[in-house]
Amino acid sequence: MSDSETEMTERTTSSEDSSSSNEVPDLGHNLVVFGWIFAEKIGSGGYGSVYRAMKDGMVAAVKSEFSEEKKQNLGNEVRQLRLLQWSEHFCRLYFACKVPYQDSRVNLMFMSFVGRPLSRLRRMMPKKKFTKSTAALLALQCFHAIQDLHSVGLVHRDVKASNFAWDPATRKAIMLDLGFCRRILVEDPETKELKHREPRKSPGFTGTERYCSVFVHREVDQGRRDDMWAWLYMICEFFSGQLPWCDEEESKWVLRMKLEGSEKVVLKCPREMVAIYASIVPLKFKSKPNYALIESKFRQMFLRLDIHESDIMDFEEGSKYYEEHYKGKKTKSEKDFSKKKGSSAGSFCCSMGNGRKDMVELPYVTNAVKSNTSRSSMSSYSDDVNPLALRPPKPKANSIKPPPAPVPHNDQNRLAAGLNRVIRKLVPYKEKHK
Repeated sequence: MSDSETEMTERTTSSEDSSSSNEVPDLGHNLVVFGWIFAEKIGSGGYGSVYRAMKDGMVAAVKSEFSEEKKQNLGNEVRQLRLLQWSEHFCRLYFACKVPYQDSRVNLMFMSFVGRPLSRLRRMMPKKKFTKSTAALLALQCFHAIQDLHSVGLVHRDVKASNFAWDPATRKAIMLDLGFCRRILVEDPETKELKHREPRKSPGFTGTERYCSVFVHREVDQGRRDDMWAWLYMICEFFSGQLPWCDEEESKWVLRMKLEGSEKVVLKCPREMVAIYASIVPLKFKSKPNYALIESKFRQMFLRLDIHESDIMDFEEGSKYYEEHYKGKKTKSEKDFSKKKGSSAGSFCCSMGNGRKDMVELPYVTNAVKSNTSRSSMSSYSDDVNPLALRPPKPKANSIKPPPAPVPHNDQNRLAAGLNRVIRKLVPYKEKHK
C-alpha cells in the first residue's frame, strides 16, 4: 500500500468536534513571533498547520489554527498538554498565544520538536513492519504514554501510529494530537472523590476506522478500554505489517472483520500478546485496564526474545536498515508535501522590501520544562505569565490600509488566561480507584 493511500485511509473523523472543514492558516515564512523565526511549514491537515520555528539555537514545532473557527481543538490540546508536562512521553509545552495575522487572528502553540511519526517509520521498512525488537520496544513505550494519559483522568480517543512520534534526543515515543482528548474522571461534588463519568447516549463517531474499537464503530461513548483496543491494533500492525481490513473502505465491513478476525491478528504477534488481548476483551466502559499485567507480559517477552531497552531501533543509525532505508530517504508523502510547498520550502526568513522583518510581539508564557523525572513521579513546573499587549503587524510601505485597532485586553489574553485558570484548578493526579 502506498504512503498516500495509507494516510488517506488513516484520516481522523469526528462528528462532534472535528475541524476537518476548517480553513488552514498559511502563515508564510516571514513571521517572527517573540523572537521565534518561522522557518518552514512541516505539516498540514484538518487540525491546522504545523511549522518549524527557531530561536537562539532552539527548535520548536508550532501548531496553528484560526481563532474565528467554530470548532477549535488547539485550546483543548494546550490544556491537556499542560497536565502532562511531568511525563517523558509528551512534548514540552513552551507557550501558547493568539496573534493577529492579516484580517484575522490565529491561535499558536509552541512545543518541543520531535522526529517522524511511527507510521512513516514503519512504512519505510522493507516489508512495512518493524523487527520484533523494535516493535516490542515501541509498543511498550506507547503503552506507557497511554497509561500516563489515563492517570490524569483523560482518554485520547484517536490512538494510532501517526499520533506517536520518535524523539531522537530522548529515544522516547512521544504522544501527539491531544485535541480530541476528553476527561472521563471527575470530582463528585458531594463526596469530593473521583468518579467515572456516565456514558453519553449519542456521542457520535470520533477516531480512525482502521484502529478504533468495535464500540466506537457503533458510536458508543469512549473510555479507557477504547484507547487500549486502538493501541492493540496499532502494535499488531507493527509486528505483522498490515491489518486485514486496511484496504477496506466501508465502515460496516471493517467492523465485521474486526468482530470476526481480531484474535487471528493477535496470533501473528509474539505469544505474550494473547494474554494481553485476553485482558482487554472483557473491559467495560468504566473498567480500568490491567496495566500491571500488560507491563509484566512485555517484560516476559523481552526476557524470552532477548530484547533490551538499549537495543538500536530499526530506524536509528547503526541498525542494518538505516543506510538503505532511512539515511537521507523520504517517504512518498514527504516528497509530495515538498512539491506542494514549492521553491520557498526550507527558506529561513524572508526579508521585507525595506530590509526589515515583519515582527509580531505576543504574550509570553514561561513554561519550558525539561523533564528528567521517572514515570512514577510528577515534577512541578512554572506557570508564570507575562500578559504583554498584542500589537498588530505593521502594514507594508505601499499599503494605504491603516493598521487594525488594538483588540481589548480581555480578548487578547483570553486563551492564555483561560489556560492558567484551568491549570490552577486541575493538577496532575493518580487514580485511586477504577
